[in-house]
Amino acid sequence: MRWIHTKPGWEYATPRDLLIRHTQAEDEFVLLEMLQEYIGTLKGRKSSKRKAYSVVRSYFSHNYCALPSDPNFRIHGDKPPVQGKLTVNDIVEIYHAASLRNRSLVMFKWQSFMDSERLEYVNRNLADHVVAEMKKGTCPIKLTLPGRKENENDIEGQFHTYIHQDAIDTLTRYWDEDRGHWPKHGEPLWVIEGARAVKDPEKPLDKASFEAMWLRLLRHTGKVPQRKGPLGTRYGFNMHEMRDAAATYLHVKAKGAGLDMDCVKFWSGRTGELDPNKYDKFFEDANWMQAQYELAAPYLNIISNPTTESTEETAKMAKMNEELQARLTRVEGILETAFKKKITDTT
Repeated sequence: MRWIHTKPGWEYATPRDLLIRHTQAEDEFVLLEMLQEYIGTLKGRKSSKRKAYSVVRSYFSHNYCALPSDPNFRIHGDKPPVQGKLTVNDIVEIYHAASLRNRSLVMFKWQSFMDSERLEYVNRNLADHVVAEMKKGTCPIKLTLPGRKENENDIEGQFHTYIHQDAIDTLTRYWDEDRGHWPKHGEPLWVIEGARAVKDPEKPLDKASFEAMWLRLLRHTGKVPQRKGPLGTRYGFNMHEMRDAAATYLHVKAKGAGLDMDCVKFWSGRTGELDPNKYDKFFEDANWMQAQYELAAPYLNIISNPTTESTEETAKMAKMNEELQARLTRVEGILETAFKKKITDTT
């Protein structure tokens, strides 16, 4: 609105005024042309400009006075699109740098191909199911989820995915060694920690918490700068990239072993990319789907069954930790000697 207030005759226009003026205008393209002019003033990537254009158009559409279409309008970006950089080695490194709670989160998300919204849904709604299956020793554990995006309330958009041994093992360690108990009926899988947990120790983590945790880990491991960059800065290590990294890794490593990549799309909730006419219902064969996940499991258990590259990365990190510990020990020795000398001099 700040931009439109700079235009003569629009200095005090409100969002509601825009709707009224559009419905009363003799020329239905007036506001569309203003919107396109505004998009042309933005500096950023093509996807960001396209999103801004779509948001404004949606505002008019949802208020039953849609702007006219203009198929000839082209949006051009000022920056190249962000390329995903997250790799399996990055995920292993981030895992080892995390607390027990956050390790279990990272591994659960990695093995299930979930986005952050679905991870929050599981945390709030499927904890009882996960706990019950773990107590029975089930592996893999099947997770049935509502559809994504426009398929959220569509029964045909529903999908399922799984978690395997590494996710199960890290959850067990988190509950046993950190949280101190397994979730009781109605409690979430992951809860907040620190000062915020004093008032409500069983408050569930949400999408914003997951993403804040991920950003802290990226900064801790040096994947992104410690200081926040300018507005619009992207690094290619978004938490959402984890699903792309898993799909890519399985395509390279597991497809040759018989893994059907349509299953990976389904586990990711990308049901719209499968048979649009819904003729092929391969996902309804529970035994076959689980067998397909078992083909993927050796490549998803990147902690208990590490790759050569991740093993080398882990060894490198272990060596760095040993060197850091040795330095801390030397510093502590120097400080202790200085403290004793000061006490002696004083007496």
